[in-house]
Amino acid sequence: MKQKYSSYKLLALSSALSALSLTAAAQNANVVYQDSNVRFTLVTDGTVRMEYAPDGKFLDNKSFIAVNRSYPEVKYKKNETSKKVVISTDYLTLSYTKGSGPLTERNLSIVSAKTKKKTADGKHLIPFAWHPGQKDAPDANLKGTYRTLDGYDGDSRGDTGKMPIEDGLLSRSGWTLIDDSEGYVFDNSDWQWVEHRPNEGKTQDMYFLAYGNDYKKALHDFTVFAGKEPLPPRYAFGYWWSRYWGYSDNELRQLVGKMQSYNIPMDVLVVDMDWHYTEEGRGGWTGYTWNKRLFPSPKGFLKWVKQQQLETTVNLHPADGIKYYEEGYDDMARWMGMNPADKKDIAWNASSKRFMQGWYDKILRPMERDGIDFWWLDWQQWENDKEFPRLSNTWWINYTTFTDMERHHDTRPMLYHRWGGLGNHRYQIGFSGDAIISWKSLDFQPYYNSTASNVLYGYWSHDIGGHMGADSINPEMYIRWMQFGAFSPVLRTHSTKNAGLNKEPWVFADKERDIICDIIKQRYSLAPYIYTMARHTYDTGVSLCRPMYYDYPDAQEAYSNRNEYMFG
Repeated sequence: MKQKYSSYKLLALSSALSALSLTAAAQNANVVYQDSNVRFTLVTDGTVRMEYAPDGKFLDNKSFIAVNRSYPEVKYKKNETSKKVVISTDYLTLSYTKGSGPLTERNLSIVSAKTKKKTADGKHLIPFAWHPGQKDAPDANLKGTYRTLDGYDGDSRGDTGKMPIEDGLLSRSGWTLIDDSEGYVFDNSDWQWVEHRPNEGKTQDMYFLAYGNDYKKALHDFTVFAGKEPLPPRYAFGYWWSRYWGYSDNELRQLVGKMQSYNIPMDVLVVDMDWHYTEEGRGGWTGYTWNKRLFPSPKGFLKWVKQQQLETTVNLHPADGIKYYEEGYDDMARWMGMNPADKKDIAWNASSKRFMQGWYDKILRPMERDGIDFWWLDWQQWENDKEFPRLSNTWWINYTTFTDMERHHDTRPMLYHRWGGLGNHRYQIGFSGDAIISWKSLDFQPYYNSTASNVLYGYWSHDIGGHMGADSINPEMYIRWMQFGAFSPVLRTHSTKNAGLNKEPWVFADKERDIICDIIKQRYSLAPYIYTMARHTYDTGVSLCRPMYYDYPDAQEAYSNRNEYMFG
């Protein structure tokens, strides 16, 4: 069932009112020390923001990581002399030598609080001593996630070797440092846009998280300044049908009809790139014009999909910009100040607000009005923006698309794209890419799911059954993968364009077909629980699929048994 305007806006309004309830006095109270160049702000009792600004102008704009600047009141003690200031909470003690310049090991230290008190969950503090420049202990970080499974057989790929999974927010050392000194920031416009940080390269802006082995606290503390993981629409937790195949509209109608005849529930119909023209001179990987040979009446088809109570997403590879032959080209060219008669291609430029406004208003929104519910973004080209050298195209397209939906839709926002880096937890859902079909890949994905929760990226959608690297389906492997999919954030089957990789349940032997159907139905029996846990994720920062060590931090087995995870 689609989530209407009221339910999403009420959720957003609740968060906004919570933020507004923090008075100016309460906000100022969180700044526990400030002089002409240094400012310390307590985000929570376990998290402190530490800034150095050579000109004394501290950053209050939102950064890509830190989008909240107002925090609840924090209890602390402060001892101050003419030379030194010491700030203490239940989790940490910060000491700083006044007037001593940029934050270094010579003038700043943070140590664990001198307490043996356990938290309400029975967790304890881990003794530590930190100073700027100090690295975490080798192998202490519990890892986060990685942009894609493209070409990976398990956690390895032939041309690059082991997957370089990024560090996450949690460490067995009991502390984490997030250095936001070089991160881009948002301006204060109505649709907040990227801009360079003032005094770029000369300031320091760091967040220190102290949590002992209370990993859930660390994740929640991160949401206090980095924002919550949004609640997806209810339909996201049903069954998604997806296949890279040149379907016609009639073939998709037949597929949906057959699903119904077998009483197989379904919520999302994914149409891969063949919805648009792909031949030279009319399209390619990038395309925005419906292929009328396959979809002679796109509006009629999308209307029919709605009548089946299904949501629709289609695949976009936007890197090639907008070519002169696309149906929306003339409007877009005029929007960009170009003469459509010149037939000059419009290059992709994600950091251009003008271009991106046109992309949504002139190209995508007309298709949304016809019935596209959300977009499957598939950025596979150059990593960073050409004008902002550290701006990840993946991160930025996720931001712009999600916030465009917030601004213009009356439904709860959702997109479907790859991980772009820290802060991208605010823009679900993840498309993990083209994994190799193998037992090794199936073996790796439970671990990949659960460690993603360490950066709050709790909604990976995998190609269940694997994507490529085989010409036929091993029924036992596929069934086991489906069982894993039923206990994953998103259940979406998919495969590459190979006739032998058809995963329609009825192409299997009767016994295997019945097992597959039962798995999908089991998923729907779990859906109310999963949806409730998704709301719990929004409230707490703890994802649906999470490692065992959140709940059993003192048990070595919780760390070494990588394939075990909690489900809600």
